[in-house]
Amino acid sequence: MNTNLAEENLSLIRTLMERATVYRRALAPIMITTGVIGTTASVFGMLGKLAASLQFLACWAGAAAVALLAGFALARREALQEREAFWSPPTRRVALALLPAGAAGVIAACVETDPTQLAGWWLLIYAVGLHGAGFFMPSGVRRLSWLFLLAGGVALGWKNSCSPHVVMGLGFGGLHLVYGIYLYATRARQTSL
Repeated sequence: MNTNLAEENLSLIRTLMERATVYRRALAPIMITTGVIGTTASVFGMLGKLAASLQFLACWAGAAAVALLAGFALARREALQEREAFWSPPTRRVALALLPAGAAGVIAACVETDPTQLAGWWLLIYAVGLHGAGFFMPSGVRRLSWLFLLAGGVALGWKNSCSPHVVMGLGFGGLHLVYGIYLYATRARQTSL
């Protein structure tokens, strides 16, 4: 076996393990912020009666853009505080793991005209992307992806019996909030031990 290749692999494994701790620190505020954005978009969509396909799509595309920018800003702030490179190899791996799911979400938005069905598909697609990215993050992210998968399946089964904004609010808002609170609670418990 090539010694340089073995050293590179060990270095990559060490970096991934170190970054998993950093991701856990940055992940709690990102999840809570994303949950607040999702919940806010849900309330905004329901109160604004944004029921038409294009209105629903605009509301949630805007929410996704805000959540993505907020997550980027929070992760960058954490990297600067830790004096680490933001766009490190592990960060690139997470981004590349999420990229196909993001593209699939855009394709689903172009094809699906029923907002409730689109919400279900988005939850399923997000679950798959989150699960893929979870291999470079704390194991709780992969478990969270299964909850998104379940929520997407339920939403697709509901057909038109529920507001798509409720589906998105409970899914993207609620699940992110619960996971962010869980991360804060377990971090507090770990630091007190």
